[in-house]
Amino acid sequence: MNKKLNAHRAARLALLSAVLLASQGSAWAWGHPGHQLIGSLADELLVGSNAGKSVAKILGPAVRNLKTAAPWPDCARSVERTAAGAFIYNDHTKFHSPVCVPFEGKPGEKNFPERRRMEDYVKRNWSNCPAEGTHISKECHEDYHFTDVAIQHDDYSRAYAGTAEHDIVAALGAALKVLRGDPPDPAFSIKDKKEALLLIAHLVGDLHQPLHVGSVYLSETGALVDPGASSAAIDPATLTRGGNKLEIGGDSNLHSDWDKVPSNITLGGLATGPGLKRRQVLMAAARAVPATPGSVAAWPAAWAGDTVKVSQQAFPGLRFSRAGALNHGNWAVQFNDLAGYETAKDRLQTQQLEKAAARLAALLQAVFP
Repeated sequence: MNKKLNAHRAARLALLSAVLLASQGSAWAWGHPGHQLIGSLADELLVGSNAGKSVAKILGPAVRNLKTAAPWPDCARSVERTAAGAFIYNDHTKFHSPVCVPFEGKPGEKNFPERRRMEDYVKRNWSNCPAEGTHISKECHEDYHFTDVAIQHDDYSRAYAGTAEHDIVAALGAALKVLRGDPPDPAFSIKDKKEALLLIAHLVGDLHQPLHVGSVYLSETGALVDPGASSAAIDPATLTRGGNKLEIGGDSNLHSDWDKVPSNITLGGLATGPGLKRRQVLMAAARAVPATPGSVAAWPAAWAGDTVKVSQQAFPGLRFSRAGALNHGNWAVQFNDLAGYETAKDRLQTQQLEKAAARLAALLQAVFP
């Protein structure tokens, strides 16, 4: 009996270790591979359209397409403020990746226009967030990537706790105004249509990562709690910050696990052989995504509401406990069925990537019919 129990424990430990190794990496929505995939599929959906031509014209030769543009806001997170108050791009941070090279220029090329754009964008959007909400980052522009709606809801509303006037829905709406040539939102500093498009190409992807929108709030015993009617009512001890405080082992968390795109649907995995067939399947699914009703301005909130409902599927079969967490204030995650959870997660991620690509293309077609 003990041998069987030990074998069972060893198997679970090996499986958990494999998951942890697979989920290491960047703690931002989808990571660069996912954002590039969304942009690439949207590019294909826009081939031959006025929207596709408009995108290429706005982005210019250095960026060219949505696949290249989509990682830009994460690349910009490598801009740091020095002690003297200057904003300098640092290509040695955890946010750096080869996909950032189009925005960096050659090594040491500090005056490269795209590098200067990132520095200027971060400078303008560094401290313009009010001191409200539950997830305010040190840099305001980082708040543009997420919101934290409790999964007890089935939609998105600015009245809900965990939302903020600088969350992802507001940021996407502000970028959309600039791209359409409407009066800009004074709460954001978006320089021009190119900057707006760089943000949109990324934020539509973020908006479809379930843990960038839906969140659980937990009691000290790990039980689900209602965070209240407003952000001001939230007990900070209940925050899980989109799964970033939910530890899977000591080196990863639930948010990072959801950021990691299955390798068989990265651009590399879709390039040759069976991958080409997978890409055809993804494109067919993206083309079949239903159109979003209502005005274009209302689409970000509608998509966020859809993702809140999807995020409810990210938490069944999980148990949370302060005991076992390595970092103070975090929760340790235990899985009822780890293998089953990972399989369901991969399927849901694929669905969300398809939706994001379809909706990004639809948004740009609505702006540039």
